[in-house]
Amino acid sequence: MRPAKKGSSARGRSAGASGKAQPTHGRADRLLLSACLIVKNEEDNLARCLGSIKPAVDEIVLVDTGSTDRTVEIAASFGARIFHFTWCDDFSAARNESLRHATGEWVIWVDGDDELIEARPGALRELCTAGDRPEWGYWANVRSPYGDTGDQEVIVRHWRIFPHNRGIQFRGRIHEEPWPPRRLTPDQISAQEAVRVDHWGYLPKGDLMQRKSERNRHLLELSLEEEPWQPLHYYNLGRQCLREGDPAAGLPLLKQGIELWFANGQPNWSFAHSLFSFASQAALDLGDLQEVLDIERRAAANQVSAELLCSAGTACWRLDRRAEAIERLNRAWQDPEVVRPHIHDISKSTWQPLLMLSGLYDQTGETEQAYDCAQRAAEFAPDHPEVLLAAGYLAGKLAHYEESTGWLRRLLDARRDEGFKQQGRRVLLDMAQQIGNPALALEALAGDVQGLEPEARVLRRAQAHADQANAQAQYDELRAGCESFPADATVRLALVDFLTEHSYEQDALNVLGGALDQPNVPAVIYRRLSLLLAKVGRFDDAANALQLFAELAGSAASAAERPAEALSVS
Repeated sequence: MRPAKKGSSARGRSAGASGKAQPTHGRADRLLLSACLIVKNEEDNLARCLGSIKPAVDEIVLVDTGSTDRTVEIAASFGARIFHFTWCDDFSAARNESLRHATGEWVIWVDGDDELIEARPGALRELCTAGDRPEWGYWANVRSPYGDTGDQEVIVRHWRIFPHNRGIQFRGRIHEEPWPPRRLTPDQISAQEAVRVDHWGYLPKGDLMQRKSERNRHLLELSLEEEPWQPLHYYNLGRQCLREGDPAAGLPLLKQGIELWFANGQPNWSFAHSLFSFASQAALDLGDLQEVLDIERRAAANQVSAELLCSAGTACWRLDRRAEAIERLNRAWQDPEVVRPHIHDISKSTWQPLLMLSGLYDQTGETEQAYDCAQRAAEFAPDHPEVLLAAGYLAGKLAHYEESTGWLRRLLDARRDEGFKQQGRRVLLDMAQQIGNPALALEALAGDVQGLEPEARVLRRAQAHADQANAQAQYDELRAGCESFPADATVRLALVDFLTEHSYEQDALNVLGGALDQPNVPAVIYRRLSLLLAKVGRFDDAANALQLFAELAGSAASAAERPAEALSVS
């Protein structure tokens, strides 16, 4: 549990109910389960939320704090008891209002952008009716997908299920938590795996995250101003700064939270380990590698987390202390004791340390070990582009060409990109060249390739067609390239070479003539034009072209060359 606050004031007021209780289960004398929500403008999420909880509970108590969309209408369609509450910059006040209206023996609290997931139908009810049910209820894991694609996730352990009318009230303007009437230890609330909550509120949608960020910062700053002795406020505001991309502001706040933790005798606060992990991440983001290791050194053994080990491992790697980096990263994914229940980024105990280990082992020449780590990372993150790229690169380095191609094709076929597809095509192209596979080269050249300009891609594709003895495809590629990049001399000259090689001199002259319509004609065009004109017997025109070449190239010797000499070069 977190440290107790000094006082809690009631804010806001109820504006009354606008719905009737419509229990879906339960006994006639008293309901068993109440779901309590506070919402505002959740029309995009609420149907999913209420659809997931309606079969599991006896009543839905919904407190609306000022919606202007269809939220209330949707809530009514699910039979929710609806109450209106004037927003007062205090989530706990609204939460406590929902508890005031609940009539069930047990409460589960949810958000409008949550989704209740039961391991089996009736699992929540079984927890609340079990003969050995705990006195103070249950923890529930809250899974929060985040990032642009939502394929990363954080697991936070919340006290979501508890008995009603036991004096439990919410505290905190923001990041509110239920608070018991007397101090509890975390083990007095039971862990369970039958019920979890998926929270969809961290996926980007328009300016939603920006608006949430502004609201959260405002409330966190108010909280810190009111209770500067509270380490939780330093922790939450520091995390908020990191979310906003401001580690310079976040690090001092998190370090202050750590000092308060020490000043209070290193208590077993549920968020204590996260003070160290987020502080180390802030220091890493700032490039202060020694600070990262200093923060790790100060963490007690029971506060070392996978997240902290990943930051410290990265710092050691950058400091060229590779053995120490490998030790930390291996522990991050191998040691279950460093997966802390309060808040945990799953990637930090699965694919991220393994991916970093693959890079470390590759640097130390242990390619087999590197590839093994990349494959293990792919077991945890089978669609992550960086993992697929690493596996493809390392398989190729080991001459496992079929495996490498498979990994890279998975990367190129996946929905996500983030720049890794360009790198994957580079690896695929280099491998195709190494093993002499023009078909594979064409596959790699089907999109943007790292380090290869579009004009160069045209030339590489044309060469691949030539390697396949497909003259028509080679010609079509070069012709299309000239049309797409009319001012590029290299593509145009490659087409001229092709036409000349196949005895289409007049067509080649026409292609060169097209270059003269472009601005800033390079000297090499006139040089090639003079050679081709001489080859077809147009010596006067060849001399004029050679003169223009000499003027552009600034070479007196070239200007004195005779047309016959130009002919001899061909």
